[in-house]
Amino acid sequence: MKRVLYIVVALILLAGCKKHKPLPEPVIDEITMEEDKYQLDYKGQTLTLEFETNAEYSFEIGDDWITLLDDSRAMVGYSQSFVVAENNSADTRSTYIKIIAGKVEYTVTVEQAGCPELFNLIIRHSTNSLDSPEWVGEKVEGYVDWGDGCEDTYSEGVSHDYTSEGKYSATFEMEGVDGFEIKRLGDIEHLGIAF
Repeated sequence: MKRVLYIVVALILLAGCKKHKPLPEPVIDEITMEEDKYQLDYKGQTLTLEFETNAEYSFEIGDDWITLLDDSRAMVGYSQSFVVAENNSADTRSTYIKIIAGKVEYTVTVEQAGCPELFNLIIRHSTNSLDSPEWVGEKVEGYVDWGDGCEDTYSEGVSHDYTSEGKYSATFEMEGVDGFEIKRLGDIEHLGIAF
């Protein structure tokens, strides 16, 4: 009888016990990014950071040459653009953008190259067609203002045909050049060179 009583008491105790649900795991704030360092050239441009987070976020920017482009509130995957001002100094500059999401922070380093030495050549002429000078240098690039409202990005052998006769001033703003050569002088009246 004692044994039956123990069994009955044990069954009552088991029936009376409720299973407790486990406590939920605390949510940990997270930020993930593909890159944490960006190296930019000296020109003004837009920098876009792509990240994912599960928390509300904000930004801290280390210097005023980078500014927030717009404000949006996506909470999972997000792209944020920043305006990067042109670096007119010859020195490389560096700063950070900090993303703050809940209790975590993620810092991105941004480096911008210094402005290279720019070489400006102005050719005043009255020709119907003008060929670019041949530029000498390791990594020559730049743009050409032909003086009649047309502009081109420099490429080797670039030339321009004018639609009407007249006097024009073509400006070549170049970087990475060591020198140049003009093959045909023709109706060139004046050359202006500036650094």
